[in-house]
Amino acid sequence: MELSHQMLADCLKTCNVPPEVREQILACAGKECRSRQLHLLTGQRVRLLGDLHQAQRRIDLLDLLIHTLRKELP
Repeated sequence: MELSHQMLADCLKTCNVPPEVREQILACAGKECRSRQLHLLTGQRVRLLGDLHQAQRRIDLLDLLIHTLRKELP
């Protein structure tokens, strides 16, 4: 499946890729820039995964607080 420029732009926006990174990815045209695009996309994936892990730690902490408070109920 070949991505159109518009489809790629829409996907990047949906994934909340920062505008400056979106511009860099979209500026690359053709196969000669494919490795640069992959590098930038991988960086965004790592960033999102870090955000996910941080959110999971927060959820775990909230679960601990909820559990602790429930144990204190009569």
